[in-house]
Amino acid sequence: MHISNNPMNVSGLGAALLSIRGALKLLSSSERRWSVVLAGLMMVSAFLESAVVAMVLPLVYSMVEPNRLEKLPLVPDLLAFFALEASTVLPSILGLFAVLLIVASMLKAGIHYFAEALVERGCNRLSHELLEKIVRAPYAWLSLIHI
Repeated sequence: MHISNNPMNVSGLGAALLSIRGALKLLSSSERRWSVVLAGLMMVSAFLESAVVAMVLPLVYSMVEPNRLEKLPLVPDLLAFFALEASTVLPSILGLFAVLLIVASMLKAGIHYFAEALVERGCNRLSHELLEKIVRAPYAWLSLIHI
């Protein structure tokens, strides 16, 4: 069986990688750098959102049974490290929850804005290049004529 290198015969993951490689060739070097920065910021945002979701269980646990919270293995050490008392755990968790939620939302909004700006800048650059090629196209035949 002969396998050709023709991209039209590629399916699945190979086709996706070829599409990604083709898309990356369209980006300028600064657009590639900004794409990497945005990808990193998206990972930070996802981590913050995961932390917000992970804080729900301790928050509910401290609301339901605040006295049992001290009996968990790591909680006394954490309370001593942050110099907190058991009675101040709930407001502290609520405050941290609110701060993480606000920071994650602001970061996500900023990422969305900068991603849209990057896409628009790339579209403008590509359309400018295309228009320049179209404008020069009628005169391309002149270079083919041997005078």
